[in-house]
Amino acid sequence: MYQLLITDMESLANRKLIDPKRLEPARDVQGYQALIASVLLLVFVGREHWEQIKDHTPLTEADFDRAEATAQRLSTALGDRDIGVNRAPAVELRSRAVSKLIRLYEELRRMMT
Repeated sequence: MYQLLITDMESLANRKLIDPKRLEPARDVQGYQALIASVLLLVFVGREHWEQIKDHTPLTEADFDRAEATAQRLSTALGDRDIGVNRAPAVELRSRAVSKLIRLYEELRRMMT
């Protein structure tokens, strides 16, 4: 999705339909977050200039909608991963194990005294 957008948007910039400087931040795609930000920027610029570019590009508004929706889903999934939504069962299991360990330790201490 990113490759399609950046290629077509750079082509439009080469034809002077879009300011090439607007695309500079979208060229740095080191990592998932940067990729998402780049796609969203390309979608924003494409929609902003839609009236000037619609006759000069194979991209459609549906392509922009699809790219934006995909970037939003990926962003949500990465956000969930970062805050640990998908790791909740592991966190709960670890918490229960630590609680059990503490109870057993206290019980052993009482037995020793």
